Amino acid sequence: MSTATTTAQQQQYEHLQRLKRMEENTSLYKTILKFVCGGVSAGFVSGLMNSPDHVKTRMQLTHQSSNSGNAVNMSFSRAYYNLYKTEGLGVLLGRGLFAAVVREQFYSSVRMGLYDPLKFILSQVLLESKNNTTDVGLTIKILSGAISGSIGSIVSNGCDLVKIRQQSVMDGSKAPYWFHIVKKIIKEENGVMGLFRGGTPNVLRASILTATQLSTYDHTKHLLLKTPYFSDNVYTHVTASLVAGLLSTLTTNPSDVIKTKLMASKKKNHITGAAVSGMDSSYSGLIDCAVKTYQKHGLRAFMSGFVPNYIRIGTHCLLTLPLYEELRKLMGLSSV
Repeated sequence: MSTATTTAQQQQYEHLQRLKRMEENTSLYKTILKFVCGGVSAGFVSGLMNSPDHVKTRMQLTHQSSNSGNAVNMSFSRAYYNLYKTEGLGVLLGRGLFAAVVREQFYSSVRMGLYDPLKFILSQVLLESKNNTTDVGLTIKILSGAISGSIGSIVSNGCDLVKIRQQSVMDGSKAPYWFHIVKKIIKEENGVMGLFRGGTPNVLRASILTATQLSTYDHTKHLLLKTPYFSDNVYTHVTASLVAGLLSTLTTNPSDVIKTKLMASKKKNHITGAAVSGMDSSYSGLIDCAVKTYQKHGLRAFMSGFVPNYIRIGTHCLLTLPLYEELRKLMGLSSV
């Protein structure tokens, strides 16, 4: 089969997929299916990747509890081994696991489920042709990811807060159960609104992450499909996922550091269980946290935990996005 024939067939396939997406985006039932696919794929992978996420949180909080700069230079492997040696395999793998999985059911179901409908809506509003079936372009993909990620982070902030509170107990004490943390937060930290502590950097991080991750994956995949060397299969999905994982980690690590510090910082003794020794009492907000982190540790602090973060986000992308594609196919939906 000639290259020209293969390219023509691929273009026809892409055209049919776009028409199918347009039909799906006007169907509430099929949009709900996308929510389900996103939540299931991300929740499963999040459970597998809880230990590097736990280590990442510890590395980011070490800046807060250390007056020296030594902790900044601790490698991921050293931090991983230290956590295993001092607190055991159960703590390393399991602390914050339930909250992490539940978080993804809210967070990723929303951000991944809304991505396609938002692309469709924005293309109808911003593009001149209302019946446009060509690629909507990178700008609309980035906007769609930013909006869907922001909404997902808002509805899942409480779960994220609980997870970080559990993982921030560092002195070998048993971390409190999630419902005890929720009860204590509501009682001592401004009621239900306390569950939204750290919400601003969390929304910022989620909007950057989803805007980078989904738009990069989407755009890279369709660039590959325009060549005669790739077709819409798992190999293409994995290749696009590798690119998305690296860029997502680079763009989100600074906001992730700030989010972790804000959510773990003490205010009226709100860290349940044992607190982190020497941790700053509180930050007044995102800017205050960023300034104090820079003044105390410099720019390098904003990339602390990068290796475990990349192991988590990179692997998360590598597993979640191809799995998401397969679940969509299983449900009779179009590819991303």
